[in-house]
Amino acid sequence: MEITVKLIKYIFMLCLLACPAVSLYFINKKELDYEFSIYFAISILIGSVLLFTSAWWGDFSNELLLHHFGLEFGASNPFENVKAENLPEAKRRLNSYMGIGWPLKAIIAYLIYVPYILFVYITSLAIYWINSKIKS
Repeated sequence: MEITVKLIKYIFMLCLLACPAVSLYFINKKELDYEFSIYFAISILIGSVLLFTSAWWGDFSNELLLHHFGLEFGASNPFENVKAENLPEAKRRLNSYMGIGWPLKAIIAYLIYVPYILFVYITSLAIYWINSKIKS
């Protein structure tokens, strides 16, 4: 169960990292006007969907694993059905679950993701400039 949760998290992370580069590749292939605006809008839209889905999944997967461990949220002693070997992990996940909510986590991650989008665009411009200097 934990392996599946981690695998899905890694897939989201890979999609978030690859989204700007892939969208820039297809935009450059079509040779459109206003390339940066189109790239930025597409990357923001796809990235926001992926970020919010990833943040929701992180919260939902914690709740799913806590139920898998046997934790009962409404009980007076929520850890009574948790096996002894799963108790430290269940307590750690419960503390993580009770922190800030997934929408706030997505907004904070978005503050990091927008500069990444710009970094990918500037890096592609630098690579294009270096390739054009080498060819001429």
